[in-house]
Amino acid sequence: MSSRHKLVFATERPVVTTATEDDVDLFYALWTNPRVMKNVGFPRGLPVTVCEFRESLSKQGRSEFDQLLVVELKATGQFIGECKLSYPDEAGIAEADVKLLPEFWGV
Repeated sequence: MSSRHKLVFATERPVVTTATEDDVDLFYALWTNPRVMKNVGFPRGLPVTVCEFRESLSKQGRSEFDQLLVVELKATGQFIGECKLSYPDEAGIAEADVKLLPEFWGV
C-alpha cells in the first residue's frame, strides 16, 4: 500500500484502500477487459479512455462510499482488482461491487 492510499479495511488476504490518480492504468485494464466486464453487463468492456478515467479518479469524494477502491494482496501489495461500497442502509449494511483481474479468480 502506497503512502497515498488510505486503508478502508483489511481481511486476512486482501486489503482495500482508496484509489488515487496513480491507479488509472490499473482501473483501465480492469474496466476494458471483456472477461471482467461481461460479468457486469459489458461483454466488450467499457469504451472508456485513460484520460476519461483519470478525470473521474481526480473528482472522487472524500468518503470511502464516494470513490473507487483498490483491492490489493495484503502480503505483496499487488493490485488484484477494485471495489465500490454503497452507503450503509438502515441496518448498517453496505453492499460491495467487486471486480477482480481474471488471474485472481478462484484464488
